[in-house]
Amino acid sequence: MAFMARGWMGIASVMLLAIVPGARAYGPDGHRLVGAIADARLAAEPAGARVRELLDGLTLEQASVLPDNIKAWDRKPPDDPNTWHLRDHPGLEKQLRAFWEANHAPGSDPERADHTVYHYTDVPVATPGVKYADARHGTGKRDIVQMLPYCVRVLRREVPETNERKITRAVALILIAHYVGDIHQPLHVGSQYFTMKGPADPDKVTAYPSQGGNLITLLLTGGSDREQRGGRTARMHSYWDGDAVRTAKALIRSDMLEQTPGRADVTDEDIARYLAAHEPKGWKTGLDGSPEACAQAWANEILPVARQAYERLTFTEIHLGSPGGARTRIVAEEKTPQPDGVPYAEWAGRVVGRELHLAGWRLAEVCRTSLTKEP
Repeated sequence: MAFMARGWMGIASVMLLAIVPGARAYGPDGHRLVGAIADARLAAEPAGARVRELLDGLTLEQASVLPDNIKAWDRKPPDDPNTWHLRDHPGLEKQLRAFWEANHAPGSDPERADHTVYHYTDVPVATPGVKYADARHGTGKRDIVQMLPYCVRVLRREVPETNERKITRAVALILIAHYVGDIHQPLHVGSQYFTMKGPADPDKVTAYPSQGGNLITLLLTGGSDREQRGGRTARMHSYWDGDAVRTAKALIRSDMLEQTPGRADVTDEDIARYLAAHEPKGWKTGLDGSPEACAQAWANEILPVARQAYERLTFTEIHLGSPGGARTRIVAEEKTPQPDGVPYAEWAGRVVGRELHLAGWRLAEVCRTSLTKEP
């Protein structure tokens, strides 16, 4: 489904500063929309009933944010009464806690059992046409392209619930609801790497990753995005998690209102039902193969988009400290005009709108094929 141009004002300039990486995921709005689309797709099907049974009555929309919620336990463990709790579903919380305890290894090392690194991979985007399987940097045995199919196999009973990662079928479904959204966020899959001279291919020179945009801060100087922020800046990754989602939803609302003259409003629930009823082009990509092949197909599909997200910027000032160090500073401006004439904010909104749409349909299909044959 195509989203029409609405004349959104672009980002006039961008400033990149080194900051401590935050949550690497679509924000709650994006994840909930993916889950809500899938819920609508499965509402009248046996798989939908099995989802609710496994999740103790929760919907995919509600479950989709839980893998980010448990990150609160990294700061205040589950025993702390003032930390996050899923109080109305103690059985699910117990399973999530077991998962967290088995996968809590501070340090964000892709080779360690740390649930926070399961949400992403950092494939270098500097090489045109790069594929996940060919990447020599930024991938790991426990990145999202590895963890998503593992969870699918647990859900299908191909991996026992007694696995060392403490991923039960309920936890697997919760993680799938979240990871399917994550792998459709461009900066969750592709990352730009830098030398003092600018963007670089780490296969050819020593280069530092931008950690999926987490070391990049966007300084917005105009347009509705800045007005919504009240003048605040945003990390590039956070921009894609939040602002771009809001732009995407605004574009969809505008389309829906235009198609129905006299309509007063469009709610988030309306958007989810609308997207669930309209088939996105190419949504079946990867679904006819193994879970591992499917995850790689989705990663490879979005890598060119991640590359564009960085190519639409011009880097003008670069100071690199140690990887992730506070002395790193990079300044950039949006290319004006853009090659396609579309400002960065609108382009990002269009991309996110399509990716959330695809993710919702694909999540529903993963649930359908994994749960329809339940005894």
